Amino acid sequence: AISTGETDLKHAEKVALNWLQKKEFEITAAEKVLELIPKLNRAEMSQILQKMQAAGLIASATLPEAPSNKKFFDFCLEFWNFDTSEYVKEKQLYKQSIHKTYCKRNVGFVQKHFIFFENLRISEINKQKIKEFQLFLMEKKLSTESINQITRCATTALKWAYHNGLTQNDCFTGLRFCAVKHKERRILDIETVQKLFASGDFGSTYSKLANLVAMSTGMRMGEIQALRRCDIGEDSIYVRHNYVYKN
Repeated sequence: AISTGETDLKHAEKVALNWLQKKEFEITAAEKVLELIPKLNRAEMSQILQKMQAAGLIASATLPEAPSNKKFFDFCLEFWNFDTSEYVKEKQLYKQSIHKTYCKRNVGFVQKHFIFFENLRISEINKQKIKEFQLFLMEKKLSTESINQITRCATTALKWAYHNGLTQNDCFTGLRFCAVKHKERRILDIETVQKLFASGDFGSTYSKLANLVAMSTGMRMGEIQALRRCDIGEDSIYVRHNYVYKN
């Protein structure tokens, strides 16, 4: 039934007759679909959305209970949780290196900087939004290296979400990162080194000894930490191991 919008019977009949002659009373395809929507279940609605996406009518759409409808902020906190993350479990399954300290650092990035994404869902994040995020970080006067690390914290999670069907948006391919200009590393001159060791201000004899070994041999910190009694020769030191922190 369609209302004529008239309050007088004769006027309503006249409008109805005009409809019959011009067939303007016929319901359009869109009206038929809108009428059916309240009667659809979740599975049927999902099929319709998939058909619309395949036809190029929509870029993406998600149902309320779909994983992709989760807030991006919450998703990233879970993604970088070393103890429960599916991403971490996959890395460990395929014997790929990932450390707890790295995940903890990224959780800190999320908590401190991802307020930018507010209540956006995973499926709502696109490449343009990531570019805007980079500008947001730049306005906070962060170093270019920090901006890149924080951006990768987001894009790594989005790349995993993309390959696991949580979003149809490719937010990472071709994304540009900030050019990083590293500060020039300089070594101390001999006079400064002599004054430094003469001062004795090393905190402990162990620190002084380690620095003397580094100065005399060029050994790295991890190599010095890994030295054992059997590595010390009469006129040489044998570098056989490197001490590395792993969590």
